[in-house]
Amino acid sequence: HVKHLQFVFISHIHADHHLGLVHILSIRSFYSSLSPLLIIGPVSVQKWLGELPYIHNSYHFIPVHLFLHPTSPHLLQQEREGDDRQDRESLRREKERVFEGGISFLQAVRVPHCHDSFALVFSLSPSIGQGDRMKIVY
Repeated sequence: HVKHLQFVFISHIHADHHLGLVHILSIRSFYSSLSPLLIIGPVSVQKWLGELPYIHNSYHFIPVHLFLHPTSPHLLQQEREGDDRQDRESLRREKERVFEGGISFLQAVRVPHCHDSFALVFSLSPSIGQGDRMKIVY
């Protein structure tokens, strides 16, 4: 169910990949206790979402290019990105939310598809992957 989503990854801005976000965010808006959904995707998706003011408070967006380097909870503790300390701290907290659902590693990679296309490589924590760490590429 959409109320259990931790985050959504959008690989590129094609209609069959990003248009369903509006419906997901609309459904989630019926549950007032839910925190804003994290969306990871290309900046073009962020710009498109910015054109839809009625869903503005229902999500937090993290540009996928911020995950082009390997990221893990341990690495987030050492992260030093951005110019403004408050913005940097807010972004670090948002990125930490990605790891609350059992993901132990996350990295974005560019893919040869269309402009600004990405894939995600992530590992599940051993408790989720039943034994050894499970790595998934999407």
